[in-house]
Amino acid sequence: MATPILNTYFQTFKTDKLGQIFMTGILNVEAFSKVNLEIIQWPHAPVNMTVLCDMGKISGSTLAQTVAQFPLGAAGHIHTFDVIGPKFSVVLTGGPAKLTYPYRRGSSFTEGFQTPGDDAIKR
Repeated sequence: MATPILNTYFQTFKTDKLGQIFMTGILNVEAFSKVNLEIIQWPHAPVNMTVLCDMGKISGSTLAQTVAQFPLGAAGHIHTFDVIGPKFSVVLTGGPAKLTYPYRRGSSFTEGFQTPGDDAIKR
């Protein structure tokens, strides 16, 4: 049984030339049964971007699928996903190209992984 993991990204983010922010990179979640995701913006500032969560084989000939797509909001909500593939990734899309979000300093991304049979959300 894998030990639960908590990843937190506490930084300023910059969009790429297509207006995307690759928040997490590709994370290995194959030892877990659930992924819990919470994105908190601080200070609370409206951002017109979309969160895309992909899971599956995310490199080479990808077999990943989008398991969630929702607007980035100011309030933090925990989104829980059953692990259906070995890798997980979170990308923000729809922003202006090459823009640094100074008001995103203090934003955090956390994901808690649950191992099979683990009833509590690990955060």
